[in-house]
This record gives sequence, C-alpha cells and structure tokens, in this order.
Amino acid sequence: MWQSHNNKLWRKQTETTYAVYDRACTVLTEWQTAHAEQTNSINRQLQPAELKWSKPSLGRYKCNIDASFSSDIDKVGIGMCIRDDQGKFLLAKTEWFSPTCDVEMSEAQGLLHAFRWVCDLQLEDIDFELDAKIVVTKFHSKNDDISELGDVIRDLARDSWSAAGLSSVLHNATYQQTNVMDRICAICNNESSDIVGRVAMLLWCIWHNRNDKLWNDNVQMSRQIGRHAFDVWNDWYSVHKLQSNNVSGTTKADLVRWEKPALDWVKCNVDVAFVSGSGRTSMGLCFRDNNGHFKSGMTQ
Repeated sequence: MWQSHNNKLWRKQTETTYAVYDRACTVLTEWQTAHAEQTNSINRQLQPAELKWSKPSLGRYKCNIDASFSSDIDKVGIGMCIRDDQGKFLLAKTEWFSPTCDVEMSEAQGLLHAFRWVCDLQLEDIDFELDAKIVVTKFHSKNDDISELGDVIRDLARDSWSAAGLSSVLHNATYQQTNVMDRICAICNNESSDIVGRVAMLLWCIWHNRNDKLWNDNVQMSRQIGRHAFDVWNDWYSVHKLQSNNVSGTTKADLVRWEKPALDWVKCNVDVAFVSGSGRTSMGLCFRDNNGHFKSGMTQ
C-alpha cells in the first residue's frame, strides 16, 4: 500500500486494490520460501556430520593424534596411531603428562610427541592429522606467537637444530637478535668454520623442504631435516678433508695393491671412517669378483 501510494505520488501510476493485494501475496510467499530454505540450511549445518578417516596417498603413512582429559587424576592422555596407505594398523602409542591444560595446548603437545616418536622410528613420508584447527593454523602460520601454545610450536622447529647438533648455537644468548640476517652474520663472525658450515647446510635443507612442500606437497619432519643436514655435512666434510690432506713421505714400498680372490670366489673389503667432533663412525663394504669387477657395495 505504501509503495502504491509512492507510485501514485511520484510516478503518476495508479493501481487497483486487487493488484496491490496480489503483489503483497507474491512478495510474502517469496520471503517465506527464502526464509524456510535458509532455516533448513542452518539446521543441516548444525547436524553432526559423519566423519570418515581418509587414507594417505600411495606410499605414505598417516599418524592420527588426539588428546583426552582426566580431571580426577589431573592428567592429559595423548594417543597416536599410524596406518599405511591401505588403512592397515601399523603402530600405536599412548603417553600421559600433568597437570591438565586446555585443548589446544594438549593437542600441540601431542603433535610434538608424535613428531619425536616418528623420528625415533625413522619413518619417512608420513602425514600428521589432528582435530584442533587452531593448532594446525598456528603451525602453518608465519606470525610469531608469544603464548604457551606458540612455545610448543617453536619446539617443533627447534628439533631440527637439535638433530643437526646445533642446540648450543640456537640457545646462545649472543645470537638472539630479532633480525634473521643479523643472527646469521653473528654466527659467521663468532663460530668456527665447521659450525658455520653445519648452520648453512641446515638452512639449505630447511629451504629445500619448503620448496618440496610448495611444489610436491611433501613434508619432512623437523628432526628428519636436522638429521639430513647433519649427515650431508659430515659426508661433505669427510670428502673435503680427505682431499685436502696431502699425505707426504709415501714410498713405493708403502703402496698397497688390491689382490684378486681365487677363481670363482668373491672378496669383500671392509673399512671404517671417523669424523672428529661428530660422534659418528661410518662403515663401508665393497664386493668384487675374481676378475676385480665391482659387484655390490654398502655404507652405514
């Protein structure tokens, strides 16, 4: 009626009483239909959705993590379960810690414990899944979080430095500059070439993992990154030192020549190598036949 009044006043249009009534019925019906659809949509969203576990991609594993709470004993329980790409159960583990804390902190602790457990198992190509959206968001966030939850997330990143044998560098008060470039420059100015080389190798491995995630959707755990950096650096260091060491005073009498085994026999040569400061020993095996042809080899 108000719209009909305005049409008469401003547009010089006159409507019959029936036309006004008909338009009012049409508008009311459309509004009721739209309101009913919106209400039904909200009700469907409020209904609990049926959640199904999804398999990881071919050749990968999935580790599901969840936390439980017991107010009676003031403890938080963490459960971890690993399945393969066929959904078959492989391993599971539970842990308890106290006192109780909020859901996000408990889930973050569960993720941290799962990371370390999987690294100890030396499993690779594994996805982690948990139902705490805040923890997942903060884990992938580039923003610094000064809360307790942020401390746990940072512990996950620190694991890579520990696995690379660089914990002392990470926690050194001299290198706590807020600017990453200043921190790296301080490390280069104060540490030995061995430490600087390991830091550079770790940074390269972190960058490589970032690209692997971006382009191949493949993620390594922090400890795996640190261990890989440690191993690669030790390999490079061993070869570099071997090449740079000029052994003098070697006479023809000192030369040792490899001897073939008897006919139809295979000879296995074994040797070990040591890298000072790394705390590791490497072993090499090499198999050759009676013609001296290489058959197989192994390092560990």
